[in-house]
Amino acid sequence: MKEKIQYATPYIETFRSNKIATTYDLEIGQERVRTIEYDAPLSVDDEWKIGVIVGPSGSGKTSVAKKHSGSDLYTSSHWTNAPIIEEFDKSLSFEEITGTLTSVGFSSIPCWLQPYETLSNGEKFRCDLARALLEVNKSLIVFDEFTSVVDRTVAKTASFALSKALKRNSALARKKFIAVTCHYDVLEWLEPDWILDMRTGLLSRRRLRRPNLVVKVYKCGRDVWPLFSQYHYLTGSLANSARCYIALIDGEPCAFRATIHSMGHKNARRGH
Repeated sequence: MKEKIQYATPYIETFRSNKIATTYDLEIGQERVRTIEYDAPLSVDDEWKIGVIVGPSGSGKTSVAKKHSGSDLYTSSHWTNAPIIEEFDKSLSFEEITGTLTSVGFSSIPCWLQPYETLSNGEKFRCDLARALLEVNKSLIVFDEFTSVVDRTVAKTASFALSKALKRNSALARKKFIAVTCHYDVLEWLEPDWILDMRTGLLSRRRLRRPNLVVKVYKCGRDVWPLFSQYHYLTGSLANSARCYIALIDGEPCAFRATIHSMGHKNARRGH
């Protein structure tokens, strides 16, 4: 079903606006009318879990989201100087909060004790995702400017984590999520049930599949550990006898593993 949004912007007559109108051969006093036509997105009553409204800046994404969501768009809640773990609704259990933080990819336990303002943009984005998902009495979350403030690697990994959380986390079973974004590179990672592309105004109902990742694992030296030590929630020290391995995706380090000898077991090693 086709929908239409029409805006009429009145002409405000000033010396400078008249100067622009005469310089560029515009009609003085003529209001500016803009019409956006598009396929209506799926209703909240339909069967779906994740939807996306995507398109370039100025294509009407936010206007369409506001019209059809029936709720305010989520950007970033007000955060105080309290530790992140204290920033969620008091009615939520400790397990619900920590489980959701972990499920959206924010699993660095020491960071849960930091205030929001001390986090990186990627960490803030994941916190915003967790807080949006845990908004009490909200079954529909419409997240504006989705992944706009993070680099594209974080955007993809966070999108995958969100998709997995919404589809597998029983605590989020009743939640529906609409991402409003100008970035097309997250679509395959979100695996949405429907996509409204504002470039064309067309709605497609399909579930995209994530691309395959090729992970290569190599034995490495101890000198690689400092790249990862800051994210380890226990001690950052590494035993002198540790054997170290690094995983790469497209040549970029993504994971580290160290093992040490397992006492009492011949030719056996355990995770360090």
